[in-house]
Amino acid sequence: MAVAPVGAASGATLAWRACPGVDDPRLRCASLKVPLDHARPAGPTIDIMISRLAATDPTLRRGVLITTGGGPGGAGVPEPLNLAAVVDPAVRARYDIVGFDMRFVERSTPITCGQPEEEPGGYWVRTATYQSLEDTAVEARAYARACARHAGWALPFATTAQAARDMDAIRAVLGERKLSFLGGSYVAMLGVAYGTILPHLVDRFVLDSPVNYDLASRPYELERLPAFEENYAAFTRYLAENNATFGLGVTPTEVAETLSEVVAEAAIDPIVAGDHAWTAGELGSLTVIATYFAQLWPVVAADPCAFWPVSRDNTPPLARNRAPAALVVAALRDASVPPANSIATARAIAGSRPVTVGKQTHVPLLSGQANACLAGTVTDHLARGRLPKHDTAC
Repeated sequence: MAVAPVGAASGATLAWRACPGVDDPRLRCASLKVPLDHARPAGPTIDIMISRLAATDPTLRRGVLITTGGGPGGAGVPEPLNLAAVVDPAVRARYDIVGFDMRFVERSTPITCGQPEEEPGGYWVRTATYQSLEDTAVEARAYARACARHAGWALPFATTAQAARDMDAIRAVLGERKLSFLGGSYVAMLGVAYGTILPHLVDRFVLDSPVNYDLASRPYELERLPAFEENYAAFTRYLAENNATFGLGVTPTEVAETLSEVVAEAAIDPIVAGDHAWTAGELGSLTVIATYFAQLWPVVAADPCAFWPVSRDNTPPLARNRAPAALVVAALRDASVPPANSIATARAIAGSRPVTVGKQTHVPLLSGQANACLAGTVTDHLARGRLPKHDTAC
């Protein structure tokens, strides 16, 4: 997609201020106008909210390290604070950590599908109870049509490639020659898209559990079903082994039956526990989280996409990526993004190195599950520009 320069090249300036909804005064925010469609730079614009956490040692500063919220759909403005908590002080010294809410999310020209589940604490997922594929398709089609009614003007431009162009607008307005990047899961795929579209602007990239862009979305979803089943079985075993604490059943089968009954009950009437009424969708989401992160089991225990408008630029092929070598991080028992995805990403970006850790978790670096080996490898790359000479198992 041919695009014109944006950001600093067009004379944009930023007015930094306190970040909406964030209490930490170290984090400063500004709003940037970008094209709704980067192929039409003179057309309508939208606002992107960005945040910045300044490097701790200006004498060592290398540039910006950009990140955002995952999902996609998570808030990105607070992410510099979260990222600062997991990277080494040597990284903090060298980079301004910059976050942004992706287009149409949170503070960046937000859109709505007109659903009550969009309120804070709510979710929309395909029903967590058993139903026919035909009923699920009806539900998904209705949701997509509601989105089209409420925000049809935006949907064709709610793509990963457009978001990657937004990220470059941020680079430009900050006056940076290149950008560095650290993101996990879907956000890592955003980094891959940026490297495919703008390889000459890539500095140091860390991709934590990236999805294989060439398999998104249907082949990727089918590929991870066995991993989901394996991790769900491990979760029910854990609950059964700790029945004295949780009381959900003494065998994995009993636990699974109890969980299904609870979700079915919540589908009829939300279950009140503490100060919250839990819907079937929320309980289903918690179950998915349990398959992602073994470290959250104690906490968790106490959609079809065929109907959505798809833009042709939504999936820049991974096979076309010509970015400089990246550091690719993965957990060997990751159900959300099975490690074959991350290995394929590392193989496709010439010179990249995969670093794996033998854990049952997702985004091991960003979820705080990195061991000293993995964390040290990330620091070596971001702070010193070094990659391992070989694939590394930490």
